Amino acid sequence: YIKEFSSSSVMNCCMINAVGPMELTGKLLRHELLASQDENLTVLALSSWLGSISTKTFAGHYGYAGSKALMNMFIKGLALEFSKIAPHWTAVALNPGWMSTDMGGENADFTPHQVAIAIYDIVQDQTFIQSQNGKFLNTMDRTEHPW
Repeated sequence: YIKEFSSSSVMNCCMINAVGPMELTGKLLRHELLASQDENLTVLALSSWLGSISTKTFAGHYGYAGSKALMNMFIKGLALEFSKIAPHWTAVALNPGWMSTDMGGENADFTPHQVAIAIYDIVQDQTFIQSQNGKFLNTMDRTEHPW
């Protein structure tokens, strides 16, 4: 909540969840370590429903939610860039859903193993993933999630 707001905590979340992954992606692409422009390439970002501005319904979580919203914006921008420079490249944000982790708790809907299998299946389905450039998807049912 706002009384505990810490700029250093927010910046740390943004670095971990958005800035760092984008910087790594840029460096790998710069050195063509991921793919050439005529090969298929998919950049997936693990987002969160907390990163959706249009569906935010409760206060708090400024650092985490803000960093995921920033990452979503980065993915949307990256997708637009990919559409201009490499038609076989896609950038997609994934909402894994409520997982039973330290953060999600034991009453969550999905285990990390279930989510990992769903992500693997999405990546393997190249026809599907190539049609999703610039989208924010729910991992478990592949439906589009609101930004």
